[in-house]
Amino acid sequence: MLGLLTQVSILAGGIILFTFRKKIMALLGFDQQLVRGDLKDVLTCFSMKRFRPIEVSIWKIEGLPTGFTSRTLYTRITLGVNEPLHSRPHDGCTTSLSLRERFSLNYDPEDDTQKMSIVIKHQEVVGSAVSQLAPAAGAIVGAAGGLVTPLGPSVGAGLGLVTGVGAANSLGVEVARLDLSSSMINRFRDDAAAMSKESSERTATGPSVPWSKEHYPWKVDLVPQGSCWLRIADLPDETA
Repeated sequence: MLGLLTQVSILAGGIILFTFRKKIMALLGFDQQLVRGDLKDVLTCFSMKRFRPIEVSIWKIEGLPTGFTSRTLYTRITLGVNEPLHSRPHDGCTTSLSLRERFSLNYDPEDDTQKMSIVIKHQEVVGSAVSQLAPAAGAIVGAAGGLVTPLGPSVGAGLGLVTGVGAANSLGVEVARLDLSSSMINRFRDDAAAMSKESSERTATGPSVPWSKEHYPWKVDLVPQGSCWLRIADLPDETA
């Protein structure tokens, strides 16, 4: 009976972890998937042919939540299998940010499970070295604490490691964010393609256009507050 209950408990724990995996990852501070491959990659033998390059241009951001003083803000973009992209830090920002930056990513137009996240963050005083040392420091402190508690050093180190990972990933306070589904991304792409047909202004490198309201009519609301003017357009396929 004890062995049966143990197996049932392990199975129930696995089901709970799988069901709430996204919430657990969010609590640990991860804003992207850890394992980049999925079933589609396996079935296509990890081929990149289903992806096409797109350009995400952000003109400006306004109406952000206010802070006590001016601050240094930057933008982080995540999308599917792409590595996270960051803008340069902009100093002296209060409620607005004139970004004027472009990002190139790989995008699968047929994958309706993708989500693009554009996160505006406050740059912390501590550097990346501190965030990299936080998990190791948490494990050491947890192991030391486990020696004087019933948990033991192994369990204490594990809990300390999880705490350190969460602390490291929480560095860089989130000010506002925008989450775009694949259908929204495709609408942006279609609108940009329609505008490019009507306009003769195209550069040799692709769909890059001047930074003006005429070329950035798409104003999107951020959460919890703020607005972002952006443009998403297809880049020429280098393999074509």
